[in-house]
Amino acid sequence: MSTTTPLSVAINTSVPTACLGLASMLEAHGMTVEIINQIWSEIYQITYKTNLPMSRLAEVAAVLDSAQPETILGDSNQKYDVVIHIPVSQAVNADHRSVHVEIVTDTADLGGQLAKTFRTLGFQTINVQAGGIEENTLQSNENVPEAIQALILLKARELGSSIHNVSRNGSRHRHHGQKIRIAVSDSRLLQVPPPERYPVLIRSDDRNHGQELADILAGHGFRVEMAEPMSPQESLTRPLGLISGPMGGSLNRSTRGLISHSLDTVLRKNGVDLVRYPINITSIDDNNEIPNTEPCGYHAVIDYPIAACINGTARSRGGAFPDRFSVKINTDCTEHSMAAKLKTALIASGFSDTHIDECHNNEVIKNPLQITVGSASSHPDILELVRGALSQSVAPLLDAGFASKVLKSFNGSDNDIFINLPLINWEEGTLLEMVSAASGTDLKIICEEPSDWDDVISNLESWEFDSFKVDTGDKKQRAELHFGGAPIPLINRICNKIEAIAGIHLTRKKIWNDSDDDVFIFLPARVVPGPKETRDPSYDTMEDDYSDDENTDSSVNIAEGPFVRCEGRRIQIGGVSLHRQDGTRHPLAPDLARFGHFCLDQKTAQTLQHVAISVLMNEPCLLEGETSTSKTSTIEYLAALLGQPLVRINLNGQTDTGELLGRFVPNDTASGSKIPAASLALRPDLLDARSAEIVQRAVAENRDLSEREREKVAALEGIPMAAWRWQDGLVIQALRNGWWLLLDEVNLAEAQILERLNSLLEAHPSLVLTEHGNEVFGDKGTPIHPSFRIFGTMNPAEYAGRSVLSPAYKDRWRGFRQVPGPSEPEYLAMLMLMVFGIQPSITLDNTVYPGSSIVPSHPGLDTLSDITEELKALARFHASMESAAGEGSGQLGLRRKERPVFTRRSLLSVLDYIGRVACPEPGTSAGPLLKLAATRYYMDRVAGTDDRQVVSKLLEASGLGMGVQA
Repeated sequence: MSTTTPLSVAINTSVPTACLGLASMLEAHGMTVEIINQIWSEIYQITYKTNLPMSRLAEVAAVLDSAQPETILGDSNQKYDVVIHIPVSQAVNADHRSVHVEIVTDTADLGGQLAKTFRTLGFQTINVQAGGIEENTLQSNENVPEAIQALILLKARELGSSIHNVSRNGSRHRHHGQKIRIAVSDSRLLQVPPPERYPVLIRSDDRNHGQELADILAGHGFRVEMAEPMSPQESLTRPLGLISGPMGGSLNRSTRGLISHSLDTVLRKNGVDLVRYPINITSIDDNNEIPNTEPCGYHAVIDYPIAACINGTARSRGGAFPDRFSVKINTDCTEHSMAAKLKTALIASGFSDTHIDECHNNEVIKNPLQITVGSASSHPDILELVRGALSQSVAPLLDAGFASKVLKSFNGSDNDIFINLPLINWEEGTLLEMVSAASGTDLKIICEEPSDWDDVISNLESWEFDSFKVDTGDKKQRAELHFGGAPIPLINRICNKIEAIAGIHLTRKKIWNDSDDDVFIFLPARVVPGPKETRDPSYDTMEDDYSDDENTDSSVNIAEGPFVRCEGRRIQIGGVSLHRQDGTRHPLAPDLARFGHFCLDQKTAQTLQHVAISVLMNEPCLLEGETSTSKTSTIEYLAALLGQPLVRINLNGQTDTGELLGRFVPNDTASGSKIPAASLALRPDLLDARSAEIVQRAVAENRDLSEREREKVAALEGIPMAAWRWQDGLVIQALRNGWWLLLDEVNLAEAQILERLNSLLEAHPSLVLTEHGNEVFGDKGTPIHPSFRIFGTMNPAEYAGRSVLSPAYKDRWRGFRQVPGPSEPEYLAMLMLMVFGIQPSITLDNTVYPGSSIVPSHPGLDTLSDITEELKALARFHASMESAAGEGSGQLGLRRKERPVFTRRSLLSVLDYIGRVACPEPGTSAGPLLKLAATRYYMDRVAGTDDRQVVSKLLEASGLGMGVQA
């Protein structure tokens, strides 16, 4: 029986200590190994003996894995079967002083062993940090020798953490030195249950609350340690959340999700406002970056200033709270009184982190009172506070015609607010002249016959615009000026000059966004040229499209801003202007932060404007539509915008007038009550026969006792009158206090309940409270608060349990509207809003309203790979699922009494799952995550092989292509 002769392998290197691991790996594969030092080449390579079969050479290559060198035939007198040449010359070793090594690992042991290898190779500047690993990688500059790179790869393989993602960057300038970055995960972690891989350190400002969280995490199997309590200053400034450190990689995604869920649960239990104090999760704690060779703390850290969050002293990290934002006043005169006044006003408005910076940048001078924002752009209340502080502090600039404008230049997570305040040129009287200067702006004049406009063209050409062009294309029927971010004083100057020369008035349209300084002037055929006095530019029509369409049809109006915008104490909803509530926000006013996923698509905008008109005209407004057509949400969203208190009553077949109008209840402060009023209907056997008859009649008629009946029962039972008191229902409270009243599911209520409220639907609403002393509301009785409005919503009568309302009854609701259902474009618009923060542009009443950007409700998902295409596929899939589950489709739930329902909530649930459970890192492929979530929120809602196959086919057809087996 023949045996294979072991391969003889030599490792030819000047750093034998660094090659011991390679020798062990080769010996483990049955080879005989010798380490020699006979360097004759500077090239990392393999030489092999003549006549050595390639299959034997492949055995060595398999051990080297990703560290494959050049392979050449050796000399005829080569002693060994294979020689691996790993040269590390003295010159290279000396150059290591300029090399920066960065090691990122998820265990201290792995980081320490890699650092030891680099020290063996002569490296001196080594940083080790704990971090989550998505993929094992090695990055180096081109001038790092291949032999050095190979030794690093081989060491990682020896330690069980092979690296296959290897990249080299271009050579850097010599004074920058060389750089090596290695990120590897310890494969031994796979043998450890996820919660036990790392200790979790809790830094809290309250030991009892910290221990409460520690006990919950320990119950999930985590190893929890309590750090020293936060100092008072730390509790106010440290954001609430998880610094995941080595727990940040893909290997620990579910673990982070479990910690996040535990935090969410305990914070809600303790009443922490998670809008103001959202849970912040960071992948790597920058404080863990430790120089030299010592590995850092390999643990996750939970910063938990819960006591400061409960009492509201911690700095806000989310929502429309002024202390969340850092305000910088950029000015060229920091000692000026206006700068000091502005700082004082901002601090008084709640912007506690406000400071003044000296800045002589030309941008500050060219754009006075410009407010540059990031996340603040989605909070009109915050912008209004900033503008309010400006109006208090810089009145001289405002009176001179300088207007504040908001520019969203920072990203959606940036809480900075910059305010430009040029004061030196203002004091010198040259600011207006500088702002209206033509430099920095490109001007184009478009006209049919340039010779007709020689006087205008020659005058403007002398202004020294950065670029000046005359074109004969894109003609308009009227004189127009299109602009974006060009200074308003310059626009005024141009319009006044043309009017003075030619006697024509330019209609101004803001077509582009504030970052575009182009100005286009469209001049029609000149009929009667001649000078004319200038006019006040405030008479001009300002239209705002924010699009790149330079050929806007003159028959379509371009709105000044988005469909919903804040203008002082008023909210503009399309063409409708409504007053916002003054003073402190009422607790019953819906929180605007709830509507981060509320998408103003074409259909929703039409409904919102319809509701706004009903509010303006004091019309009762009834919305009828399918489930999840944003009927209730639209009304609540408008209330949130206006700060308007709103009460919502869900009607059903058991609703009685007592719930709506009020009832008599036990007076807890009275004594001598023999029978609690609440027991009257429940225990008629305890009553006198005549009392029982009265109570049973009221119950049969689905109403509460009238005042006369109450008095009779009290007399028969010997109950003192003081034992009863009247309690207003929500309808009566709304009438008195000016709340909006929202009646949900109107056609589920009994007819007599609806009839009881009929008088509130009249042009002059009124109500007689027969249940309590015949108190009259409206007419000449108790005044109905002027802010009171009544709304209703209902599903079509075809829905189970719904009544058919008469046309006459619907006609009482003068603001009645059939709400159209969403389709694939609306679903996609909603997904794009939640992921990218993009509100779509819409056209309504022959007016184009530009889209806008807000902080997305699901930040971070925009960094996923192929997210846009996957969202399109998800919208397509959802629309097909909704159709398949609908009546008459013949696809889903045919054998079941109740079919599955898929609404916008399903889409919201999918993104919630990805953001809060999957917690993907940037660059993760979106497709598999969406398929996983679709299984939970679509596939798992259907039963039976046939239905699951239908869902699977719809997935494939949509492009998600899940292919789940039934």
